[in-house]
Amino acid sequence: MRKSAEYGNSHILLPLLVVVLASVIFAGWKVYSHQHRPYVDLTNPTKFITADYIDSSKIFSISKFRSLEGHDFSGGGETCRSMKHYFIPQLTSADSQLIFRNNGTPPGPDGKTDIDIFSPTTGKIVKIQSERTPVGEQIYIVPDATPGYTIRLFHIFKSSSIKKGSHVTAGQKIGVVGRIQTSDVAIEANDTYVSYFTVMTDQLFAKYQARGVANKEQIVLSREYRDANAVTCDQDKNSNQAFHTPPNRSSDEDEVRLSGYIAPVYDSPDLGSQSNKTSQSN
Repeated sequence: MRKSAEYGNSHILLPLLVVVLASVIFAGWKVYSHQHRPYVDLTNPTKFITADYIDSSKIFSISKFRSLEGHDFSGGGETCRSMKHYFIPQLTSADSQLIFRNNGTPPGPDGKTDIDIFSPTTGKIVKIQSERTPVGEQIYIVPDATPGYTIRLFHIFKSSSIKKGSHVTAGQKIGVVGRIQTSDVAIEANDTYVSYFTVMTDQLFAKYQARGVANKEQIVLSREYRDANAVTCDQDKNSNQAFHTPPNRSSDEDEVRLSGYIAPVYDSPDLGSQSNKTSQSN
């Protein structure tokens, strides 16, 4: 009976040890691969964004890097700031009512009024991740020429041909967002974030200069500025990570409005007038 018990215990323990060992090896590999990604000199960032990730002709305003728009999204020792950019379409009062009737979620793509999403560089899609709310997916792209960076696109309804492992070229359409849906973009490197505009070529940035963005400093708040004008926030990753800002704070402090905006005109009577701007909250 004793030998049988010993055999039974070893029969159970052996597979358990194999599972534990495999988990340790996998965790170690993840740490190794992360630590051995190419180092990026953030004092002299490469300008590798050669194509806009979104059809900016349908965008009314853009949140500033390190703004207090949305929720806490920070790294590199910084906290309670948004180290990404929200691209915001124009909202009318009718649009706001439509979102309210949809329980706070903007309607998804309809195939007629969507805003196109493109790959901003040539590279590989390394990850596709579900969003916490039903507004598309997050797409991660590692550029071929600068693999130390990762581009992270949010709230994207990807094209059917786009999968993890897909190789994409700069300017290639990879998906859409709804016509009144906010999308955002983050650029990761060295466990922190840099502005999308900081790593954008001068030729591409000229499009934004033509729409009233005088220079990149206008759309990128410095760390010193945000530290001097800091707020607290909910930092629990399971929370909404909201900023604790004064209730009368204006979104104008966090956004750059683009000049020369021409509101799209659609045939459907359900879409409402495009003449009156209201603010986007998320």
